[in-house]
Amino acid sequence: TDDIWALGTQHTIVWDTAGMPEFLEMELYNQSQFVCVLDPLVPNTGAYLWEVTRCDSPYGDEFQIRILSGDDGPCGFSGLFDLH
Repeated sequence: TDDIWALGTQHTIVWDTAGMPEFLEMELYNQSQFVCVLDPLVPNTGAYLWEVTRCDSPYGDEFQIRILSGDDGPCGFSGLFDLH
């Protein structure tokens, strides 16, 4: 069962900082498809407080946050969540 995140609520996104550069990029995906860049310069502190937005994507199921460290660098996806 996916978590349900309501628009406007805040959630802390956490990741392992090891081997990552000083700044990362955070993206939103829906059903494995890129939606938008949420923040192009996230400090690599291991945590980011995100106020839930949906960019131009409809409400729905199977959203994920992706943290990446550059074109060919390490990256990772969050667990699935639904936007309602």
